Amino acid sequence: MGCCFVISKGKIAMGKFLFKRNHAFTLLEILIVIIIISILAAIAMPSYSLHVERVKATEGVGLLTVLLAAQERYRLENNAYATAIGSLDIDVPNSANFNLPPNLYNAAARVATLSRSDGTYTLCINSTGVVSCSGAANICSAYAAGGAGICP
Repeated sequence: MGCCFVISKGKIAMGKFLFKRNHAFTLLEILIVIIIISILAAIAMPSYSLHVERVKATEGVGLLTVLLAAQERYRLENNAYATAIGSLDIDVPNSANFNLPPNLYNAAARVATLSRSDGTYTLCINSTGVVSCSGAANICSAYAAGGAGICP
């Protein structure tokens, strides 16, 4: 009933059978793993980058909402929207993702507009709080699909 294991020179002996230890992967196994990882990365990267851009767009919507609230307070006091950020009663934080415009209000019924720092798209908010997106179609359509805004 006794079974013994003998280990010598990288071989394991169990009874009559010898098992050789493999210490490395073959080149074919490594290439297959690299190909699988590459395919997964190619599938995941566009989705990931679009998700990151939607998060950045959400920051822009937050800034627009703050600007809209300040514009509405200004309008109640002065019977008109402010045309410059300095006229509002808030300090708008600097954004790494959006450029603050020098002029806030325009005749197209937009209370505030923000453009993306890299120029790919622009977010606007009107007096009713509806956010619109114009520019890069894939970003604006993904933004609208999330239910957060309307893209022209």
